[in-house]
Amino acid sequence: MSSEIDSVLYTFGIKKEWVKTNQQKDVLFTKEINIPFDISPVEILYELQTMLLPYSIEINSNEHIESGKISSELLDNKKLLVRLEFIRNSTIKRELVDLCILLKNVDKYSVEEIKDILNHSSYCTVLLPRNLNRIDLQSEIINSRKEYIITFEIGDTEDYEADFRKSQEMKYKINDICNHYQKDKALILFNPKKFYSFEKEIISNLSTCRSLIFSDTLIIDLSSSDNTEKKFSELENKIIEFSKTPKIKKAIMVDVLYTEFEDFIKLLQRFERKGYRYFSFLEYFKIK
Repeated sequence: MSSEIDSVLYTFGIKKEWVKTNQQKDVLFTKEINIPFDISPVEILYELQTMLLPYSIEINSNEHIESGKISSELLDNKKLLVRLEFIRNSTIKRELVDLCILLKNVDKYSVEEIKDILNHSSYCTVLLPRNLNRIDLQSEIINSRKEYIITFEIGDTEDYEADFRKSQEMKYKINDICNHYQKDKALILFNPKKFYSFEKEIISNLSTCRSLIFSDTLIIDLSSSDNTEKKFSELENKIIEFSKTPKIKKAIMVDVLYTEFEDFIKLLQRFERKGYRYFSFLEYFKIK
């Protein structure tokens, strides 16, 4: 049981050195658990209670007002098994990791589905669909007052689906962007063929009417896999990589089906419990 309790504690980013386990005669063991102030003991106790449900073990807890300590007893048919003591400690801190998750290809969702997704905007920022057949989705996203991202693609002369093509007059496209898109939203230029001189020229022209223009070099694209398990594994590995290299400052872009969305949010929440924080694109790059 001791290791099972520890496994729950570690999901909250509690380090091994913050937990002291002692053996005593009257109980199986006691644990003294130091926790930073940004963790709620109530959340930990809830997860412990959930973990212990199959064992029919109850948890009784009391808070000591003066010290702020919380003492918990694990009982089996009123028999005391384990004592836990949670101690708030201002000298310890979890390793906070800041993340920005972008959701692409949202034009495949229904209006009701996009409403649900926008309700989880604290976890991810959507890329505004530009499919003229999905004006209903565009309207829902724009009117939600949530942050969203406007995207345009740079391509070669023969890339007919690209918004900006080499050897093509860009004046009319620039005027359209300047006149029809909200200026307080981020605009990202995707440049898959790496025409950087052309991109620089586009940015120069767009800068006459917009300031929030970004390059796709700020984005890591994890949207290539159609396999759910592989998709989530890649996302989890990338988040863990970010925790080991906190100086990385890039947004992670994913493509998630609505049938995968619940598990997608659960994955993000699992890291949130450890102290990871999610920001919108502009917040993440400290524009707001």
